[in-house]
Amino acid sequence: MADVVHSVAISVCLVFFLVIGCLSSSDFLVLHAPSTVQFLQDPGKLQLSEVPDVISLTYGFTVNRDLNFQGLAAGSLFKRPKANVLIAVDGFTENSPSLETKHGAKVPLDLDLPIYSTERVVSNLQSSFSPERRPFIVDLSADKSIFDLRSLSGEIFRDLPVTADKIGQLLTGKTSLLNRYEVGSLNSSRDADRTLLSELQLIEEIMSKVSKNAAQIQDNVPDFYSFAVSGYRAVVDQYGDQSEQARDAAHLISKYLEQLTDRFKALYRDSVVVEVVTLPSLRQALARKTRSLLATQVGETEEEKYNLASVYDENFPVIFNIWVWFMIFFFLGIYGIVYTMIYMDPGKDSIIYRMTATRIKKE
Repeated sequence: MADVVHSVAISVCLVFFLVIGCLSSSDFLVLHAPSTVQFLQDPGKLQLSEVPDVISLTYGFTVNRDLNFQGLAAGSLFKRPKANVLIAVDGFTENSPSLETKHGAKVPLDLDLPIYSTERVVSNLQSSFSPERRPFIVDLSADKSIFDLRSLSGEIFRDLPVTADKIGQLLTGKTSLLNRYEVGSLNSSRDADRTLLSELQLIEEIMSKVSKNAAQIQDNVPDFYSFAVSGYRAVVDQYGDQSEQARDAAHLISKYLEQLTDRFKALYRDSVVVEVVTLPSLRQALARKTRSLLATQVGETEEEKYNLASVYDENFPVIFNIWVWFMIFFFLGIYGIVYTMIYMDPGKDSIIYRMTATRIKKE
């Protein structure tokens, strides 16, 4: 019976992966690469689990396993790119509009795993350099939040909005991407459209912060950027993969990615690799660990929603130090008094015994 159940489970998994291969459009697109990084034409499929390893190889790092993908040519060890940018866009199906971006290489993805992670890339970067020469990392992949971004990049992103409502308000401000991009049938008053537009607006705000603090990335330490855009899936789920809104959303993402690539090329003087990963919308059936950057849960407090630490008063460090040092000196004082009294000579040191003995003699 156990063998039958095991066989059925394997068959179900195979069916899921076959459905993904037939109904989705999963590709690895290289929008830009410097001359020192060369992706070969028609290298075959790239496994999703190998994407972080391929990114690590572009930096010149070694990986701990043999890769099936042979589409990356060996480049110069002394001229490596100064940054790598990975954008993941999910929600693509066989019938949905594809991205119209200009790309140097297009590699079909083999979804061998339902989960992808950039942790290995971040770990390689952080372990390869001393604390004084830290790489600049902006990791807003599917399982990260704005608070993770703050912890990695310090004070640069302190002023970024942290809720969906605050990010959505930027769509009506001076920096709104609605002022510079044609959105067609998309309407920011609808939830699905607003999710996509807000995610792109958040990336826009991040790029604005990075551009204003460009001095922090002008060094010899490579940087890494990772973004996840799940708003396209929301549009496809809401209107259908062949709807006018889906076409306008794909067109908007394509134009935005082209402009984003140009900004990164100018920021790093062409020494940057920009890749896009398009993923299917069947991730919930496969229980893929992803979520929107703007996702929230109803009924949670701010601390529970964003895993915030308790808020302390600005005088807390002063009060804490006063009490700590008071307790330390108080303990030492009590210890000194007790120690002295234990070894005290009653006949010589104690005033009680002295006065008692004198009074006895007088009487």
